[in-house]
Amino acid sequence: MAEGKPIVLINVRDTTDSVLPPLGCMYVSSALKEAGYDTKVFHFTEKELDENVEKTIKLDPLFVGLSVITGNKTRHSAVFSRKIKEKSSTPVVWGGVHPSLLPLQCIKEDYIDYVIVGEGEETTVDLAKALENKMPLNEVKGIGYKDANKKPKFNKPRPLIEDLDKCKIDWDCIDVKKCYEQQWDSKRILSYVSSRGCAFDCAFCYNNIFNLKRWRAHSMQRVIDDVTFMKEQFGCDGIRFFDDFLFVNQKRALEIVERIKLPWFAEIRVNSINGRIVEKLIETDAKELLFGMESGSERILNLMNKKQSPQDIIECVRQLSKHKGVRALGTFILGSPTETQAETFETVDLILKLKDIHPNMRYSVGVYLPYPGSEMYTMALQMGFKPPQKTEDWDMLDRSSDKMRMDWLDWNKNAKYFINIREYIHLLALENFNIPFIQDIPRKRLQQKNFSRSWELKLLSTMQKKLEVPMIKRFGRKILYTLKKREEAPELIVPRAGEYI
Repeated sequence: MAEGKPIVLINVRDTTDSVLPPLGCMYVSSALKEAGYDTKVFHFTEKELDENVEKTIKLDPLFVGLSVITGNKTRHSAVFSRKIKEKSSTPVVWGGVHPSLLPLQCIKEDYIDYVIVGEGEETTVDLAKALENKMPLNEVKGIGYKDANKKPKFNKPRPLIEDLDKCKIDWDCIDVKKCYEQQWDSKRILSYVSSRGCAFDCAFCYNNIFNLKRWRAHSMQRVIDDVTFMKEQFGCDGIRFFDDFLFVNQKRALEIVERIKLPWFAEIRVNSINGRIVEKLIETDAKELLFGMESGSERILNLMNKKQSPQDIIECVRQLSKHKGVRALGTFILGSPTETQAETFETVDLILKLKDIHPNMRYSVGVYLPYPGSEMYTMALQMGFKPPQKTEDWDMLDRSSDKMRMDWLDWNKNAKYFINIREYIHLLALENFNIPFIQDIPRKRLQQKNFSRSWELKLLSTMQKKLEVPMIKRFGRKILYTLKKREEAPELIVPRAGEYI
């Protein structure tokens, strides 16, 4: 190694996913250690950014590598990188999904010296060797850099790793206790990835480019060995599978969840569900299943290339409703390119119907975000979307922000409209509480297609958070009176077809 210099790997996380281990950095760290390098992995929130800049500089590393995805983390990573370059001459390397999909824009930034395009394990090792020995960079596959004239240059791409068992997770590089998740009566749930990529071709997904529409998996024995290690070393009592889609090979997936003998969570497709499969999932201690339902509009589902229909979604929920032992979450996307207001309403109506079929099922609704590399991203560009010209500005892709302009729609440019719909849908959980009048408000607003009462949403959201406190019921009459009084309050304008807000 170059004068014993370590390599520092950085994952700047959001406070919302603070417990998730930085699996990308952990895979790369393992590859670097096998090649003889000393690594340090820093996993922190944006609030701890400055102190970690100082820690990194003091180490005087061979280089700093950041794992970056599109969204808020892009800005956090940009701020960190800029501070490193302002205070030191340490090379900064970006890897992960975002620089893989927008490598040219990234390498043009003065705070980024190298980008890794695609999977990082082998490429990072080869880059480390080249930098350590001051070798020419032109033979390092899968990187972008600036030549002697500061012009962007990209080498040949690196093929996907076929034998994933060569890729290992370095659990020693993090404080595992900080990555425990508590749910389902389990107190030490850990995240794990048993495969990469997806066999499907959803038009809003980055996988088509990043994983070249390929699905690759760790061997069965490797998965079992890894989970056994996590149980014995860390007391792991639950597994959250972060595969893009665990059930590509249904036989393999079922054998895995049967053999690990732990409560588990994973994503599964709507049309994978039937009575026999649900029973099998319950037998293997499935605690929560996530379904990408996406839309109530048949046209939009076809546009997304989901290969499922609203009727398929209904039948899936009917099957799940027969088995109360499994928590299920259905996710939807509002505001896709070309989506009409009527099609948005179709999604709202479908969710209400599903709620009647399976009252305990939860639904998560997000605003469409045009992620680079997807087929629908190209569509959004054609419809008027203007992508950020600076890397750090990709934080505008934020599902929670009501400031995002949806330029790809011709009837509504304001994300707040869809965010309010999302909030009312999340508030359907109030139906599970016996509070007269209040519990009916979210459904009433959704049926009326009246999503504009921001003051009401705030009040109801606060209530929902505090409903487990018995004292809240004492104030039920007062809250009821307040809401009735506000019924006559002026409302915000709800856009109709052809109108903008």
